[in-house]
Amino acid sequence: MRFFLLLVFVLFSVNFQSLAQCSTGEIEVQIDVITDNYGYEAYWQLLPGGNACGSSPIFTGGNMTMDCNSGGLEIQDMSGYGNNTTINEGPWCLADGASYDIYLVDDWADGGTKFVVNINGYPIYEFQGVTSDERFPFTASDPPPIEVELKSVLTPLYANVGDIIVDGIIKNRGTTTITSFDLEYRLNNGIPIIETINNLSVAPFTEHYFEHNTPLGLSSPGTSDITVTISNFNNAGSDSNISDNIITKPITVNPAIPNIISDFISPSHTVEFQTIGTIADQLDFPRDLDFHPNGELWVVNMDYENTGGSTVTYTNPGEQNQTALWRRDGNAWHFMSLPTGISFSNNGNFATSTGVFDANHTGGATPFTGPTLWSSDPNIYAQPSGGNGSHLDMLHQSPHCMGIESEGENVFWVMDAHSNDVVRYDFVDDHGPGQHDHSDGIIRRYPGVAVSWISEEIPCHLA
Repeated sequence: MRFFLLLVFVLFSVNFQSLAQCSTGEIEVQIDVITDNYGYEAYWQLLPGGNACGSSPIFTGGNMTMDCNSGGLEIQDMSGYGNNTTINEGPWCLADGASYDIYLVDDWADGGTKFVVNINGYPIYEFQGVTSDERFPFTASDPPPIEVELKSVLTPLYANVGDIIVDGIIKNRGTTTITSFDLEYRLNNGIPIIETINNLSVAPFTEHYFEHNTPLGLSSPGTSDITVTISNFNNAGSDSNISDNIITKPITVNPAIPNIISDFISPSHTVEFQTIGTIADQLDFPRDLDFHPNGELWVVNMDYENTGGSTVTYTNPGEQNQTALWRRDGNAWHFMSLPTGISFSNNGNFATSTGVFDANHTGGATPFTGPTLWSSDPNIYAQPSGGNGSHLDMLHQSPHCMGIESEGENVFWVMDAHSNDVVRYDFVDDHGPGQHDHSDGIIRRYPGVAVSWISEEIPCHLA
């Protein structure tokens, strides 16, 4: 056992040490290239900072049938990198402290290729292509001893009156393990609520989830700003870059949800039905509805397989000033194919369950579809965003996905009628409108209790 523990320590230490024999004034740089489903689309160069593509490249990689002018030409020659692989390029001994660029050319102009720049073994920079021609600058120098980024605040954008948790994620971007830090939040620049987070062991270039012990008390409806700050790392004060230690985000508080069960079960009460929407609003095989946390009512239409589904959004539903907005995404044929359900998350995103066997519609025996994540922002949803429509993410492990329910953030549960399972989908970080990097998704399948559909015509929802 002692030998095993020693071996693990040695392997970990080697990961963050320089292995190359670089001269004085030089530093080792190695670049990991991570491809998506279409590795052949990428061509790139490592350049001195500011140089034009093709001007004194230090290294050229990817598909060599392409050049600096190939972006978006759809050459589709299958040379170059393989699909869904990681290629370790380098290392190179570069001038310590100098600036360099990665210049990426994408054959299809939709990005997807990732780069991780390792300097003396530390994965300091991460870049991802999203279009035809992009430049990613970096500086070849060691990371500072203490540098911590407040990567995200997970407190929801929408909540009800009551207590909510203030939580988020930090990332250690320095060379020193983080053992403690001060966590502070305040509402609308009010009194700060401070807690010291102790007994940590956040290794260099790893992430840590945090949660404040004092919940945020929300007593009245309205929109406020919550500001979260991290400081005093390892009881040593500030880190090297205080600008990434603070995040401010809005939070909209809705009234507490009333208990209206008695209205439905009391014999002294009667039920009144009111028509909210009709075919005049372009409802077409409506299959599910959900309320946006801001009060809008969204209805998802099944429509037809050759068009894909659509949505109708009702603002001020049931009121005299009610309005209806119909929309269909540019690639609903794939990403919203015969939808069976819709569910909103507490960050304003929503997801739909896709009710087909194969969203590519090839007619073969191989399934390929699952739930899709969308933004409800009217400037993003169903607006032009490249050949992949406006979707934010998609995971393809649940054909005949017959129902969906949000857990929170970008996490949803689905009824998987293909495998007869309940499945939990965590989209984690979305890839942006119209992109196609689905690699960070987390899928947990629960086969212990078998579920089955009645038919493909009847959604099977969850709560």
